[in-house]
Amino acid sequence: MGDRERIGIQAAEQIEETFFHENNISNFEIVDVSFGQKERGFDITGHHYWHRNPWASSDIIILLRTDLLAEQRGLSLSQEEVFWYLADKYPEKAQNALSQTLSRE
Repeated sequence: MGDRERIGIQAAEQIEETFFHENNISNFEIVDVSFGQKERGFDITGHHYWHRNPWASSDIIILLRTDLLAEQRGLSLSQEEVFWYLADKYPEKAQNALSQTLSRE
């Protein structure tokens, strides 16, 4: 990474917005897995949080398997209304979302 801007850091925010605008990309959602990290007791440095916290990996798996939007997957909208996060009731909400989706299939 060597001091380069990359997705997910504040320094890259303008670059990301420009990229999305110039390429007419509107079907994306930003999930802030750092929200509540201390309360849930996991470190988000690097990518090991994927293995150590089932909430982060389950959301990606649900997205890939169902194509549900963030709200439909049980995520909560932040106060900024730009970022989604895994709130305390995420496991229950995600399970309900999956049950509803699978019952329709």
